[in-house]
Amino acid sequence: MTDFSVETVVIGAGVVGLAISRELSNINGEILVLESEKDFGQLISSRNSGVIHAGIYYPENSLKSKFCIEGNILLYEYCKKYNIPYRNTKKILVASSLEQVQIIDQIKINAEKNGVRNIKKLTKSQTL
Repeated sequence: MTDFSVETVVIGAGVVGLAISRELSNINGEILVLESEKDFGQLISSRNSGVIHAGIYYPENSLKSKFCIEGNILLYEYCKKYNIPYRNTKKILVASSLEQVQIIDQIKINAEKNGVRNIKKLTKSQTL
């Protein structure tokens, strides 16, 4: 076996390990990533649904709402900056009763308090 040395070792080639490696590569290009699986992103990272959450459901001023909203904005900016293709499908909440309309109205109010942008209330005909 040949001996060699590197300044930085990252253990795990899941989404977090690779993100850390990428950031550290801007400081020190010599990084060794160790992964126990045959390929990167095979464990928990492969179970990601790919949904970019808007943060509309979380309590006002909670860390979940803060990080969802900030992360949502940052992720789309990152994709644009590095020409990574993505599809922003938006989200439509559908009410089929007056009670559900009231619930959605409350979700909208909560989302706006949390700083979620571009929320629109649509009529049935606007969604078709």
